[in-house]
Amino acid sequence: MKKLGVVFSLLAFLVLPTISSAAIVGSGELGAQIMLGQTSAALAAMHLAIKNVGGMPVFDWDKTPWRVDQGGTGATSFTNGSLLFYSNGFAQDNANLFWSTTNHSLQIGTNASTSPIARLMVKGTSGQATLNLISSSGVSQMYVASNGNVGLGNTNPQHKLDVSGAMYSRLVAANSGSIDWNAGNVQSLALTAANTTMTFAGGQAGGEYTLILKQDGTGGRTVSWPTSIKWVAGGQTPTLTTAAKGVDIVHFVYDGTSYLGSVDIGSATVSSSPPTSPPTLTNGLISYWKLGGNSNDAFGTNNGTDSNILYGTVYGKINQGAAFDGVDSGIDTHLAMSVGQSYSVSEWMYLTVLPTSAESLFWSWDTSPKIFALQVTNSGLQMQTGYNPVVYPYTFFTGKWYLVTATSNWNGGNYVNNLYLNGVNVGSNSSGGVFGSGSLDSYIGYGVYEGTSGGYFQGYIDEVGVWNRALTPAEVSQLYNNGIGVQYPF
Repeated sequence: MKKLGVVFSLLAFLVLPTISSAAIVGSGELGAQIMLGQTSAALAAMHLAIKNVGGMPVFDWDKTPWRVDQGGTGATSFTNGSLLFYSNGFAQDNANLFWSTTNHSLQIGTNASTSPIARLMVKGTSGQATLNLISSSGVSQMYVASNGNVGLGNTNPQHKLDVSGAMYSRLVAANSGSIDWNAGNVQSLALTAANTTMTFAGGQAGGEYTLILKQDGTGGRTVSWPTSIKWVAGGQTPTLTTAAKGVDIVHFVYDGTSYLGSVDIGSATVSSSPPTSPPTLTNGLISYWKLGGNSNDAFGTNNGTDSNILYGTVYGKINQGAAFDGVDSGIDTHLAMSVGQSYSVSEWMYLTVLPTSAESLFWSWDTSPKIFALQVTNSGLQMQTGYNPVVYPYTFFTGKWYLVTATSNWNGGNYVNNLYLNGVNVGSNSSGGVFGSGSLDSYIGYGVYEGTSGGYFQGYIDEVGVWNRALTPAEVSQLYNNGIGVQYPF
């Protein structure tokens, strides 16, 4: 029974380490040692001593931590929330790894107790990345450098966010004219009512947003825009395409007060299959300059004369195109155009720098006669035959191809003009009778007025055609070909 009492006492001591002494039922200190099979040296190693208290031997612990091989931790105490490390004993390193029991926060490199507190907090060290998330194959997926730059798919981010690979905003289908930009930066809306009233919410200052408006099978649908929109194309509200299944893309930048808007008119046309070029495109064709390495006329006999033109595929919409420097580049087509004649001119253009004044795309114009002028300006697009111009306010972007087409039908008394952008009619007028008499040479990328060259275009031009008739809207749409374009021979 005495042995059993000693065992129970020892178990109580091991289970309850806060007890600094425990009684041993036995006959003196030596008897207690013999019963436990211990020596004085072994007891000392455990920081235990057997003392006689009131005639009874008891264990007395000096509160020195037991080593791990003795069943202890090697530490006297731990802070609540400490995550222990083992190196010849257990220890806490709260400055590098800590669980905050107060804020329920796992903290690496810090043991912050002040806000802002997050569920996971990581504090970086100079010269060492803060975070590196690696895939199962060992490839870095997300990397946070010590300077705070974040790399997705790379480990040397050069900016606050540096992405290797595609990044996009998921398209959100809006079900009404009430657009909440918190739902997504790119949203589409099918126009099915005669008029849809638009409202915007959730815009953030500096945010860029895109709205895709799709006409239904009937077409002719209109929208009423919120007053918070400021149109950057001369401040005028653009006219959307009315074609059935037509699509307009509207861009906005929110400045904290207003949505600054611009529109890609008729930027796409939904079709079950791409259209093919009808043979009628060759009807009335006078000249066609493919600009595939030179300005030779691919259809007629009006080979051009170049001034400082560069050719290459990097400058072309379809294969090669021509680059104009905006200083002294241009092509004299040697095509003579006459007053009192129907014409159509179509060409692809690409701006490398936004115009600060009128730049000529195609020009056959002087003090007199005034025959045909097509220009891109700092506020849009314009064409003119005779007296009155057709002006379309629009904000162009650099780095993007546009198809510009102008048609003029002479009916014997006046010109009926139509201006198209990306296959969609954006303006028309009747410009009155002829202005002057005779004919003039024509130019691509610049003009000659009263003997002086000017209006130099800066950017790329490709696929220039001239017809002696007004192309139909369907033919203009075929030239655009859903943004792909077509090239002679059609």
